[in-house]
Amino acid sequence: MKVRKQGFTLVELLVVMAIIGLLIGLLLPAVQEAREAARRTQCANNLRQLGLALHTYHDVHKMFPGVVAWQNAIPEFNPGPDRNLYGNGGYSVLTSLLPFLDSGTLYDNINFSINARSEDLDGTNPTPQALWRVNDTVRRERLPFLICPSDGQKQAGPATNYMVNYGSWVWRYAVDVDSTPLWDGFLGGGRLATGEFTSTSRVFGSIVDGTISTAAFAEAVKGTGEIVVRSRLGAIYGSVDAIPGNPAGFRLRCETINYQTYTIAIGDKGYVWFDTRDGFGRNIYNHILRPNGLSCFAQEDEWPSIGVAASSNHGGGVNVCFVDDSVRFITSGIDWETWLAYGSVDGREPTRF
Repeated sequence: MKVRKQGFTLVELLVVMAIIGLLIGLLLPAVQEAREAARRTQCANNLRQLGLALHTYHDVHKMFPGVVAWQNAIPEFNPGPDRNLYGNGGYSVLTSLLPFLDSGTLYDNINFSINARSEDLDGTNPTPQALWRVNDTVRRERLPFLICPSDGQKQAGPATNYMVNYGSWVWRYAVDVDSTPLWDGFLGGGRLATGEFTSTSRVFGSIVDGTISTAAFAEAVKGTGEIVVRSRLGAIYGSVDAIPGNPAGFRLRCETINYQTYTIAIGDKGYVWFDTRDGFGRNIYNHILRPNGLSCFAQEDEWPSIGVAASSNHGGGVNVCFVDDSVRFITSGIDWETWLAYGSVDGREPTRF
């Protein structure tokens, strides 16, 4: 009489392995989805901290900071104790918020008597060389609360995924025919036809459209800082015709760009948090292009007209922090008119939630 040995047959083993493989195949997407949900939540929390910092800044200074400071900014830009920050040029709004983001030591170590843009990160273009080293340590600091964990672009530099709302229109054509600034973004600013920069700091009363309907910050996939890397979301492409006063036309021309073959690709998007190069979208965005659209510019002279899109790797949309400090996930397919309206403080456009 034969006695069957205990154990699995080959067929049984293969069946068990197939079942385990199937279960793993079903489980992995759920795990990935859960991880991405956690990353998206962390990203939203980072934006909420920026919104809280803006409110605290307003409580202290009775105004919001300016989007960017230029060397010839008028003194009225900020008459408070941080006046030098807005009188010597190039410092980003993120720099202004450092004391309210538990980074007061960094803020205290900045020498605001020099222009923030005295050099590039690789040390080129110093004016003079000894000058740019003054703030170099702070400028190179990588701040985790400015990084979205879903970005995937892990360069070690001092980048940011969180851009400030520059308005519903583009750089060059933010002035009326009589040179009156039409800067309608959350944080004020404008360039006159003569080339002189002027700005008016916002207060809560400036947000005519309502704080719940006006964007303050949005996330954007950052670039590598190079001009040759062509990525769909991390670069800015140009040059298209600007079409003064025609945002719809500008948007449509941007959307026709083939980013894989386009000749001009600038990777400065989000490359550094410390200073603002608004002409190249370093840490600003606007609402001319829908979320996750291609960013592009019209290069007429040294000051391009830019359309910098909010973007993310979350899939299907981006996190946006509104002036009321609420953070909402805005889908890429949002009605363009509604998205455009979120960009302005006083357009009185209807919006849908």
